[in-house]
Amino acid sequence: MLATYRIKYGRYEGVKYIAHLDMLRLFARAARRCYLPMAYSQGFNPHPLFVFGMPIPVGTTSEDEYVDITLTEDLEPQQIIDKMNAVMPKSVRLLGAKLLPDNAPNIMKSVVASKYRVSGNFTEEEYESILKKAKETEPLVVEKRTKSGTRPTDIRPMIFKVERQGDYLIVTTAAGNEMNLRPELAVNSLAGHETEITKIHRLALLDKEDL
Repeated sequence: MLATYRIKYGRYEGVKYIAHLDMLRLFARAARRCYLPMAYSQGFNPHPLFVFGMPIPVGTTSEDEYVDITLTEDLEPQQIIDKMNAVMPKSVRLLGAKLLPDNAPNIMKSVVASKYRVSGNFTEEEYESILKKAKETEPLVVEKRTKSGTRPTDIRPMIFKVERQGDYLIVTTAAGNEMNLRPELAVNSLAGHETEITKIHRLALLDKEDL
């Protein structure tokens, strides 16, 4: 019997420079150390069945990351959380878990946007310019790196919402298989120049119903 669980976790300052593949290895090692009954892929080089949500940019912290894990036994979700947290570094915390129904779409197919808290040494003029520009509707064409190389791209459809909360900017941008926009590119493009961003923290991964 196979059972798939969706794990919510946070990754904080101590691991913000860990790349996506390193995070996968970290989870695999932790699963082995706490003796989780992991299911493995078939073939010449079997690997544990993890499916992660949208990779987070290196240097970014988060409180809303997800990974789907498949086990060969049906465990209580809290058991998984407790076992994994006991062997994880303190900068990675499992925050929740739920058993998925059979044939549930994996997390990569569910996410369409990311919500970030962006900190920076912004002037009042920059705040005003960014918020004003975010409300406009005409194309916002910038040089954006894509799978086929860097090219002019209209990122306006990829910016869903920009708000100010005190000294922070709350920026919601596209994230998923179809469109993906890093928050710093959104902020700098709206400002019209390179801003002094000091920290980016992902608050939430969103599906279509969340927007």
